[in-house]
Amino acid sequence: MNTTTNVRKNPELLKSTIGFFLIILIISSFFPQKLLAQSEMKEKLDGLLNGFPQKAPGGVVVVLENNQILYSGTYGLANLEWNISNATDIKYRIGSLTKTFTAIAVLQLEEEKKLTIQDKVKTWLPGLDIDDRITIGHLLSHTSGIQSNKKDLEFAPGERMNYSNYGYILLGQIISKCSGTSYDKYIKEQIFKPLGMNDSGYEHSNDIIPRMASGYRFAQNGVIPASFIDMEGPGAAGGLYSTANDLILFEKALSGNSGIDKLLLEKAFNPYKLNDGKESTYGLGWMVRNYKGWRKVSHGGDIEGFNCYFAHFPDHQRSVIVLQNVKMQLGAPWAEAGRLVNLIVDFVWEKELQPENQTVTGIQVSEEKLNQLTGVYEFQNAPAEMIAIMGSKLTITTEGGQLYVQDKNNRGPVIAISENEFAVQGIDIRLEFNSGEGKRATELIYKLMSVREIKARLIE
Repeated sequence: MNTTTNVRKNPELLKSTIGFFLIILIISSFFPQKLLAQSEMKEKLDGLLNGFPQKAPGGVVVVLENNQILYSGTYGLANLEWNISNATDIKYRIGSLTKTFTAIAVLQLEEEKKLTIQDKVKTWLPGLDIDDRITIGHLLSHTSGIQSNKKDLEFAPGERMNYSNYGYILLGQIISKCSGTSYDKYIKEQIFKPLGMNDSGYEHSNDIIPRMASGYRFAQNGVIPASFIDMEGPGAAGGLYSTANDLILFEKALSGNSGIDKLLLEKAFNPYKLNDGKESTYGLGWMVRNYKGWRKVSHGGDIEGFNCYFAHFPDHQRSVIVLQNVKMQLGAPWAEAGRLVNLIVDFVWEKELQPENQTVTGIQVSEEKLNQLTGVYEFQNAPAEMIAIMGSKLTITTEGGQLYVQDKNNRGPVIAISENEFAVQGIDIRLEFNSGEGKRATELIYKLMSVREIKARLIE
């Protein structure tokens, strides 16, 4: 029997969209009036995870408080072909969560007075064709204005923030130049080993890595194995792998009591100041937000075959970690790690959280207006790794008075927030269309998690 065919046509996965939302409704009815007793919490979270398809890709969930594990659970398979379950010692690609370790490495070198984040990038990479104003701090905070190896800037350094993988790849080169060793060896020797993270490392494409999960992605009628990517490419922006057990050790170090200096962490956790004095939504290697009244520092990772999310609440010494061996995609029913993290936070600490200040509700938009937004839009400034995953175009269509967006993999509905701005259901993605009064849109801006903006031009 052909294993790939079974993977492609997994009926359990196809039922998961409805199942996931039913689980949320059922679990929500049991929300605690105070922090759940650990045994009760385990029962409820086990019920949540057991409701996910168990013969499909899945992952690991860990909930921590005051350096203690409140909950640890797994769901789904690390390898569908061999029916191997996910586990806390299974290795997963962590994608852009790599950036938190890259930022810590830079700040360690600054502590040792080997560099400063005010240093110009050209000081360390003199052969690089880059704007002379860009500093290491601009790269760390995604405020450099660069998106690729082109000198042209989207905006003046420090003016605003737009997420840039290329900036972090350059930071890996600076770490190597400053430390006198390769990026992967520096991370291993100066961060992973001191913290006891012995099952974490950089994934080189020719490596055989024991207990590494297989990666998958959604297809039209199920899941398929993830496509091959050369892992030398993501570099210091997304090339690391880790396990839940190792990330528990990392979480414990975030208290500043061992392994990582507390002042270094606070510097990383603070929002970066823009040129006009306003605070960005990103610090140094961490997204910095307020979540229902709590200060939240977090980072996600989404790379071929895998997605993850690490949320830390430093004022409460609480964290939730999710690692998954499936690629996040538009229209995916449940496999978005960041969404699952928020659900678990709400579930465990609901009484302590403040209600949302604003609830985004959809509005009705006329069919005539929706038709003015339809067409094929081609990305203008998307990084190569994003195009490899999503394709180079978005197709916008209407059906029954509903607007839909489609990349090369999936199609999903979007909710109208205004006549020109739409939110993708279940994922922190917004589309803002540029058009004149009564005219067809000519451009859209693809906004991801309030940290990245990609322009796309109407081509047909």
